[in-house]
Amino acid sequence: MFRARDHWFKLVFDSMIKGGNLSLVSEYLIIGLGGGFKDLHKYLESPRDVTGSAHVVRAYTGSCRGVKITSLAIAGDGVYSEWVMALAYKREVKAIIGVGWCGALAEHVNVGDVVIPIAAIRYEDTSDHYVNKEYPAVANFDLIKVVDESFKETAPSVKVHKGIIITTSSTFTESSEWGEAWSRKT
Repeated sequence: MFRARDHWFKLVFDSMIKGGNLSLVSEYLIIGLGGGFKDLHKYLESPRDVTGSAHVVRAYTGSCRGVKITSLAIAGDGVYSEWVMALAYKREVKAIIGVGWCGALAEHVNVGDVVIPIAAIRYEDTSDHYVNKEYPAVANFDLIKVVDESFKETAPSVKVHKGIIITTSSTFTESSEWGEAWSRKT
């Protein structure tokens, strides 16, 4: 019997990981959504290329401080976020940390600063297929604490911001008025 869901899982996992073999993926993911194709994996010890067939994905499994980690650089878009979440769900991932590009609505956030979201306003449309729009997207506060403390230890000169973010799937339709209105809300 053909089941669309199983078909899509297989197609997506084959695209992301060699042979769709989820055992090549760690329980801990660092995701470069929209970037990191050339260098995200360089932060891992002994990275092994486990990339599947898609040209929009680069996947490596290695370690950091003795913990097995998979870095996944993937093109940015709601659909690719969905791919990552499907992989995380099926692999029963314990933690995901996203790194990469973001815009800033706050004038005090500069290029190179670190932004740690404590919650997200879901202004994109992909998550609407899974969760009611009124349901908040809130981060795991234990993980936030670990990430925040690691920056204090390893990079004390890096400026770290914690707060509410907004996700959008259309960066080219943003306007100054849109940014200013959201900046006042967060």
